[in-house]
Amino acid sequence: MDAAELVGIPAGVVSTAIGLPQLYRLLTRPDTVGVSLATWWLTACAGVTWVGHNVRHDEVVAAVTNGFSAVVAAGILYRCYRDPARGRSPTVLAVPAAVAAAAAIILVVDPDRLGWVAAGIGMVQFLPQAGAVLVSRDLAGVSAGTWLLAVVAAVLWATYGVLHDDLAVFVPPLVTGWLSLVILSRLLWTRRRSTARV
Repeated sequence: MDAAELVGIPAGVVSTAIGLPQLYRLLTRPDTVGVSLATWWLTACAGVTWVGHNVRHDEVVAAVTNGFSAVVAAGILYRCYRDPARGRSPTVLAVPAAVAAAAAIILVVDPDRLGWVAAGIGMVQFLPQAGAVLVSRDLAGVSAGTWLLAVVAAVLWATYGVLHDDLAVFVPPLVTGWLSLVILSRLLWTRRRSTARV
């Protein structure tokens, strides 16, 4: 096993687990305030698009892990939409429409370019959550554990990209890592201030 594989395996494991602390927090606490729906919609779409890329390239393990990430994102969305404090839920057609759009992208886009589409979605998926934590004062529903895992995953994937000399693997984690670090820093700063006031 070479150095890249030694980094790639934990990178995959950590990436798959990113949404789990957020889902756990939402299942154990009723508060979804501060959680960006757009981030988790984009995360679900990125996961589904990666699954399409993986299936078309016969990458079974990657397809399963990306599918798991998409399911976790769907669980987070479900919990957020079940929170009466958030207001209206999307129409019943929103999920089938999103799945149909993802399926169309998967079927139409060339298999080699599909990875770039998924990477593009992945690079912007955390942007709405970063915006939400910078604007909102109430971040009670946002899990710091999720964003810590996202920072760790970004460092691991960037390292993997360097070891593989692959710019397509190296660049996206720089963007997601920076956004994740902004989110995590803001969460920790906000929570530290709120405990200092008590």
